[in-house]
Amino acid sequence: MRAATELVDVILVFGEAKIPCHKVVLAGTCDFFRAMFVTEMKESRSAEVQISEISADIGLTLVNYLYSGNIEITKQNAQALLAACNMLLLTGVKKDIAKFLSSQICNSNCVSFVNLARFYELTSLRKAAHKILIKHWTELIDTKEIGELQEVDFVELIKSLDSQEDRFRFLQNWVRLGGSDRDDRFIDLIEHVTLSKCSKEFICNVVMDEERMNHPKGMKLIQKALQALMLVQSLHESLVVANRDGNAWMCSDNKTWKSIEWHAHESTYFSGCSSPEGFIISGGHTNYNPKSYCFSYVALVKQWRLLPNMHIPRFAHASVYYQDKLYIIGGMESQHGYVDSVERLDAKIMRREDLCDLPQGTSTPLVVIVKDRLFVLGGVTKVGHSKMVLEYHFKNDDWEERSAMPEECRSGAAVEFDGFIFVVGGREKSCMRYDPRRDNWDLLQRTTFPHMYGPAMVWNDVIIVGGGGGTHAIEEYCPHSDTWSTWQLKMPYSGHLRFILKIKS
Repeated sequence: MRAATELVDVILVFGEAKIPCHKVVLAGTCDFFRAMFVTEMKESRSAEVQISEISADIGLTLVNYLYSGNIEITKQNAQALLAACNMLLLTGVKKDIAKFLSSQICNSNCVSFVNLARFYELTSLRKAAHKILIKHWTELIDTKEIGELQEVDFVELIKSLDSQEDRFRFLQNWVRLGGSDRDDRFIDLIEHVTLSKCSKEFICNVVMDEERMNHPKGMKLIQKALQALMLVQSLHESLVVANRDGNAWMCSDNKTWKSIEWHAHESTYFSGCSSPEGFIISGGHTNYNPKSYCFSYVALVKQWRLLPNMHIPRFAHASVYYQDKLYIIGGMESQHGYVDSVERLDAKIMRREDLCDLPQGTSTPLVVIVKDRLFVLGGVTKVGHSKMVLEYHFKNDDWEERSAMPEECRSGAAVEFDGFIFVVGGREKSCMRYDPRRDNWDLLQRTTFPHMYGPAMVWNDVIIVGGGGGTHAIEEYCPHSDTWSTWQLKMPYSGHLRFILKIKS
């Protein structure tokens, strides 16, 4: 009837296009036209209604939709349709457009889509675009698009970043890219950055060099941050070791070991790792009955704190604490059952999540963090000792195989030093260095003692490996000279040790 212009009683004018329509159809399918035609608005008595805000092609598309209920959304018309639907109160089509645009988000348009969604109040599109923005923010930090983020979305994004130094750099760029109008916002938005969690070098070289911090509030924040860092540095560092049966000792004077109260844990073959408060132990078994519990030892108050249980009970696994998150990797669930699962505990919100499984079940793997990269090395699988090296990709939640170790290191240890991974000790008395940048290995001077199940750590710019099966010796390795020496201090135990850590006490 519309095509034949039968019984039409109004003409909609979009630019140069005049489209004959029926008021009853328009009012029945669109709240905008219903309000126009059933009230005393002047358009209700007009033969022609001018809608200059909508182009001819979009106007025709929407009129066809009002008559047929069908509409084609494309990359070319989506945003123009969205503006028109917002004006005409076509909420159903707006939702369809939001769904379509969500499928088109990428790192190059996520900022503009966040702003678009904010303007048109499209929550689902905004969340989808924000998710991509979080994933790719490092690629966008220096682009002009990042400066187009509204403050509310910028704050939401910056609060999602774990690194306080990243937050500060992001704030600098967002203010700079936004022009002088944002200069006054810098000092207020700095509240979203915890400067005391930045390094002293970063505060001195980056924060203090920022002109916008030259403000009474800014200088006070810098002063408080440096005072907090000095307090942390003034705390005494102590060595802590634990054997597989749950006995633990602390040495604070480089001379004697003292037992630590260990009421929290009564299992064997648990895992232990450093944490900002002290250290965390997890899992273990009693008569091969695997445990799922986790405890945190708070060194300053010498107390244990219960953490959420692991999803999968396990023992002989690895753990590492990084950027407020505890990673649990591999292990065993029975005497012959190897675990491939990996899980992560967010220590801020105390919530666990499962991550991508290892390629195969692995017990006693070595795990090391190197400049925001997580590596898993060696361990034991169902076919024997492994030389495999895996890198975990945080963004994609997957594993990539890297160059294998040049030799087995049975029951050895691994640490990060100056951007390299050092695998030391074990049955083979190994000392190997891995370069993550070049993905290659070097064989170095071997240890004097085997140190089977002897843990290692970095201490005062050297690597130490201590104890293990059959020896109380603590050896010190200097990476700069490729030499080993033996400490006068001996380990309190010569058998299977689960960890050696340093804590502030």
